[in-house]
Amino acid sequence: MTLNGLLRTRAGQRGFTLVEITMATALLTALSVILLKVSIQISSMQSWAAMQSLTDAYLSRETALASRLPFADLVSAESPWPPYPESSETEVVIGRYPGGREIRVSLFRFREPDPNNLDLSGGSGTLLTNPARTEAWKARSVISYRVAGRDYHKARTILRVR
Repeated sequence: MTLNGLLRTRAGQRGFTLVEITMATALLTALSVILLKVSIQISSMQSWAAMQSLTDAYLSRETALASRLPFADLVSAESPWPPYPESSETEVVIGRYPGGREIRVSLFRFREPDPNNLDLSGGSGTLLTNPARTEAWKARSVISYRVAGRDYHKARTILRVR
């Protein structure tokens, strides 16, 4: 075999090696992109579960607050739960991410009278339908938040009667 024949064989092998390296790099890049998408998806599911726990805990606090608030304060003009259709909107911090960044959600509050309340108490009841003159109100707290680009709303209703 001549020197030219040896050089041709080596040149072809070198070109094929370059093609193999390029194909392996492309395959590893595609695999890494797939694994990155999977890890982001798992991370967003963990964020959703963490937000469920945090919002449930905050709404439990709202339930306790509405339950222990004196009835006169609940139905007063300065109540944290204004009469429907009005509502109060507040941005509240329900926790912190690792690193100290705050987790903020929107809290909406309003109250609705029971339909059987007397006229003075916001209802349409009469002494025939409500002879004991009871007064009932539903205090509602609604939390709105966003996880991974999707909006979620969670609510609690507390019934107060006197």
